[in-house]
Amino acid sequence: MHHTCCSAQLARSLTLVLVVAAAAALVATAAPLEKRQTASAAPAAFQLSFTCDATAPVFCAKAERALQRAARRITQEFRFRRTVTCAVTFFLPCGSASPPASCSETRLLGSATPTAFYPVRLKDDGQLYTVPSALLKQFDHPELDDASRVAYPAFDLRARFNAARTWWFAEDGDPPGGNGTLAQNTFDLERVATHELLHGLGFGSNVLLGLPIASDTKPAFILPQYESSPPSTPPSLGVVMSADPFYRFAHPGLWDRFTVFSNGVPATAYGANITRAFDRLVAAGTIKPAGSSGGASYYNPQAVVDALAADPDASSAMQALARFGTTRESLVFDTDAWPPSSAASPNSAVKYPLETGLAPFTPGSSAVHLADTVARNADFLMVWASNRQTYGSMIAATQAPESGLGPATVAILTALGYARSSATGFTSRANLIELVPETFGTVSHAASLAKTSLGQSVTGITDFLDLIAPSLNATEPSGNATFKIVRHNTKYTNLGSTQAAQAAILDSGAHALITEFASSNTIPAVLASARYNGWTCSGSATSILLNNKLEYPTFLRTIAPDDVQGYILAKFMQHMGWARACVLASSDAYGSSVSSVFLANAPHFGITVASNQVFDLSLQDFTLILDNIVASNANIIAIFAVPDVLQNLMRQAKARDIISDSYVWLGPEAWSFFGSLSDLTEQDRTNANGVLYVTPREEALSARYNASLALWSATYPGRLLPAYSHFFMDCATALARGLVRLSRKFGADRVLARNYTANLADFLAPFEGVSGDVEFDAIGNRKSYFSVYNLYGGTSQVVYEIGPDLSITNKAPPRFYSGTSVVPRDSTIKRALYLDWNLPGALALVALDCAAIVLIVVTVAYLHRHRAFPDIKNLSFPFLVLICVGCVLVLASNLADIGQPSTASCIVSNTAFVLGFNLVIAAAAAKAYRLWRLLDTKKALVTSGSYANRKLFRGIGACLALQAIILVVWTTAYPFGPAVISARTYYYYRCRSSNDTLQTLATGVTFSFNAALVVALVLLGYKTRNAVSRFRESIFLLSVGQNITISALVVAPFAYFDFGASTLEAAYIKHVMIIYGVLFAFVALAGRLVVPVYRARGILGGNGVRINSSASEQSQQQQQSPQIQVPQVLRPYAFSRREPAKAEAAAHGASTTVGVATAATTGGGTGGGPGDVSDILLTQEDLHDGDFGTVVNGVFPVRFAAGDGTPAIDVATLHHVELDTVRARVVLLPDDPSKTEGVALRLAAPVELIERPDGHVDRVRISIGPRHWEIWFASQPEAERWYLLLRIPFFRQHGGGRGESAVHGAGGQQRRSASGSVGGSGMLHVNDASNPRGLYTLSFVSIAEETSRGSSQSRQS
Repeated sequence: MHHTCCSAQLARSLTLVLVVAAAAALVATAAPLEKRQTASAAPAAFQLSFTCDATAPVFCAKAERALQRAARRITQEFRFRRTVTCAVTFFLPCGSASPPASCSETRLLGSATPTAFYPVRLKDDGQLYTVPSALLKQFDHPELDDASRVAYPAFDLRARFNAARTWWFAEDGDPPGGNGTLAQNTFDLERVATHELLHGLGFGSNVLLGLPIASDTKPAFILPQYESSPPSTPPSLGVVMSADPFYRFAHPGLWDRFTVFSNGVPATAYGANITRAFDRLVAAGTIKPAGSSGGASYYNPQAVVDALAADPDASSAMQALARFGTTRESLVFDTDAWPPSSAASPNSAVKYPLETGLAPFTPGSSAVHLADTVARNADFLMVWASNRQTYGSMIAATQAPESGLGPATVAILTALGYARSSATGFTSRANLIELVPETFGTVSHAASLAKTSLGQSVTGITDFLDLIAPSLNATEPSGNATFKIVRHNTKYTNLGSTQAAQAAILDSGAHALITEFASSNTIPAVLASARYNGWTCSGSATSILLNNKLEYPTFLRTIAPDDVQGYILAKFMQHMGWARACVLASSDAYGSSVSSVFLANAPHFGITVASNQVFDLSLQDFTLILDNIVASNANIIAIFAVPDVLQNLMRQAKARDIISDSYVWLGPEAWSFFGSLSDLTEQDRTNANGVLYVTPREEALSARYNASLALWSATYPGRLLPAYSHFFMDCATALARGLVRLSRKFGADRVLARNYTANLADFLAPFEGVSGDVEFDAIGNRKSYFSVYNLYGGTSQVVYEIGPDLSITNKAPPRFYSGTSVVPRDSTIKRALYLDWNLPGALALVALDCAAIVLIVVTVAYLHRHRAFPDIKNLSFPFLVLICVGCVLVLASNLADIGQPSTASCIVSNTAFVLGFNLVIAAAAAKAYRLWRLLDTKKALVTSGSYANRKLFRGIGACLALQAIILVVWTTAYPFGPAVISARTYYYYRCRSSNDTLQTLATGVTFSFNAALVVALVLLGYKTRNAVSRFRESIFLLSVGQNITISALVVAPFAYFDFGASTLEAAYIKHVMIIYGVLFAFVALAGRLVVPVYRARGILGGNGVRINSSASEQSQQQQQSPQIQVPQVLRPYAFSRREPAKAEAAAHGASTTVGVATAATTGGGTGGGPGDVSDILLTQEDLHDGDFGTVVNGVFPVRFAAGDGTPAIDVATLHHVELDTVRARVVLLPDDPSKTEGVALRLAAPVELIERPDGHVDRVRISIGPRHWEIWFASQPEAERWYLLLRIPFFRQHGGGRGESAVHGAGGQQRRSASGSVGGSGMLHVNDASNPRGLYTLSFVSIAEETSRGSSQSRQS
């Protein structure tokens, strides 16, 4: 920038010079990047360059957010003057997700280290110490104000974290271990990252205790680190003694300046002894150069060690370092060591023990952490070993600050030079350190230029000053003073401003300066001129730092400072009814000062700051900042930055739809320059539609104001007069009037000789300026009115006026982005898109769930009460219970989904649904499997015992056990709970594992497993769909499988996909479909039994036997019941002359598998009666009565065998079996519509009861020669009854005596004669020795009729 000087003649034509900034000067962006950080200002304090080698994008996103949270924790305790740049990498060990065992990176969690150190000289001891670049950036030192002077690295620190380790993220909810305890080998990334970032800032930047040297023959040594690069290049520390060349020992770090051993000797003293010994040995030629590079000699590291070990002084010092470095609490960090006033808490202990208890000495752990004795208190973060607790749980347990940085940690960093967040400025090192040429290094880039647009504004201001300069001569009515404008170029840098101010005073003789446009460049000019009694004024520099009159005693301004603007802006927001806002501020003096005042006053006016972000002026990508705005749910955005930044920011905000009818952007007077940007596009102007900005009122509408505008228009027709031009004109007037006042008070000679002492009260007086009345307060700030401007269509209009008393007057209706004056809301009410208890629809679903559960429970109780009924027995009551329990679990999962999800509700809902669904499907599939094994409509394959309940229950148990294992891993291996998904207008939750890989794997396995069960159910149901049975079980199983498939296809998308704003509707649909699916399965598989059981209560006894059922009724019933079921107990009709009631007795079979037996009678008698197994007793009289006759039929498995008894088909096929005792014939007809042939057997054949290997006697064998037919029954009593009936023709033909029956009673008790002959009593006598398996064998002539050929055979047996 060019300073413009004006000279003035006082009495004896003495010259005074005014210096102002001109157009060419205000065009650079290399201004110092001053920072103000708060907890939410991390994006500006730490600029993270994030690289993630992990293959899971979700993991990388979570890791980046964890790093950002770690940075924000640090900014809760410290404020940053300049941005700390960080290169963060998540790496795969040795480049592989499955590294070899030899990979040294496998066990590494993370690390961080400064990338560059800069030497500075401490004035108290004159020694050079190295400072990490991140720390150097924060020092308040005049020579560091110009950031372009220092060759800062691209990244101040590099952090690396192992992507292959198991990390826990706070956003995933509580860990499964409870009480904040993580699983084995799991670590809280946010905690680790905060720890490592503090190391990158300089915590533990130890140089003196650097390299341990161990030897079996020599004492242990520790050497300081050494430089392995030439002194002419940035220092690089050697770490591998055999590989890195040795140039010289590194300068001790600033950290080392604070370290003291337990004997009271500073660590630097030992380092100095070692360095002096090295220099002495090099000078003596004992250590010889191994070569040279960059004009400097380097040495063999091992030769250096050997020479130092042989030197008594060096050896003693190195052994002392090794001894102290491995002795517990032998090293402390003394915060009072330098400078004495730097103690964080003067009234508390300021010596903090460092870790020296590790043996051997471990670089990276020893001496760079707090001692492990503090691990149990609030300084747990900076110990060398971490436990398995989460960051939050440790903070709570130790009562540490919210940031997690304990008092010792904060005190140490404060002593190093970081400014506390509560401080008003930054840590001054101006009087403590001296910068040396090495500090600045080689700056390879020139200061970059800012946009010429802002320069054009300043050019316009200086042109305006030139135009009205003659009017300054009227300041002294006597005409004894004349003024002229002289420009000096500041290059828009702090150094340039300092040099321009000095040149204006020393070369041009200036006694007053109109300073820079920006506060950051004004400050150095004010400081440079103050020593010469040079008065300074700005019409635009508003930083509150300039209010400090101890440092800036000669500064005044004709514009209100930021603290007033920030206060006015907060007041205006209250007036508009806005109570929630986002704050964005640039990190320079302007942005930080006005935003800090706004933040301080916002609570006073009832304003909640939802997001507070500070960014560097060089920032180009605002993605993260805009993401935070969206997440904040605040519609009012207060932006404090210069116009050049606003243009780029607004473009990106528009792309993110953050410029819309819902949002309002507002800020201070910097917006007044937005329209003057040279490269402004029409879209840029549209983006600014609706912006409101507060600015000191410049339009006085007085005669002088109007005259100045007329003069400008006449001189520069068509050229816009830049904002603040009148403020700068009043600045020139104030300086001129002040110099005249001083010359009158002290005399012109003393003023020109700068030989006077004056203050602002001597210099200032109110006057009428071109911008209105100019009146100053005691510290040189103008008392000002404010105007609120509204930008729309590229023009601005005053819509409100704000007086000094804070009264607000509406001058015109504001026009917002929508084009209307409807004031937008300060926040969008987010809809909760989950089924909450306050929703009528949710309550209706709860009522349906509860009603369904009650219905199922009542049904189970009812079926249990009547479980002896044939219908219930046939379908197996235990399986019905399992299905009902599964249905209740699924409905319970629905109930757990109501309300705001928690970790517990997520686990309950997920577990109940999966196990319930699995139980229903597994039980149904088991029933279908048994039916298929007993009845296949094509092959009708049945094998013995394969359908037993115990085997099926074991299968169901195995399914549940497998699913339970999956659930346990799913919900406990990683935190499982609700993850919030938030958008601008809504939010909802999804229950999931914190580990995305596990979530995907567990979901896929569970889905596939249950889908396989559903497919099996559908397939088996389809195969048995044509089976004819009374209960139609196969049809219902098939229907349930099909319905579940359809329901799952509907529910799955709503459960696993995001529906955005329609999530609530999707939840309703999913919930209703689950209820529908559950009720369908329940009714089809269990509930439907209530109706036939209830209807049969009047005609069935307590055990389910039909009362008063005639043969015709039973025949009709059989025709109406097409399903096939096997009877557990056969109750044939038997007629007896002696016992009519018993002769009328009839029994109806019931079974859990296949087949139903019916009976018709011949002979005398009618009706039927109830009776259990023991009620039916066929006596010898019954068997011989010619009037006794019965026809019994049913469907049973029949196996045919030939030859020597080896089964021709080792399976049984379902047959219709009809026994006619009158005709002495049994007919076996295959139960297959495609088979038209059967077998009719004359009952003169041997009949046997067959015992299975497990001891059950449930089969009857009919033999004709080498051929056998085995009929399989569901129970032993049933087999014995059929056996007895099959023997009736034998008794009639062979005239057995009327004695005791061969078989009687339900238990199948067998009474046999030892003689083995057939006695006259009609008893069957069997020889036990010849019949070891206890088979009943009868031999007689048999006749077999094969109905397919219509032929008969007679065989003599």
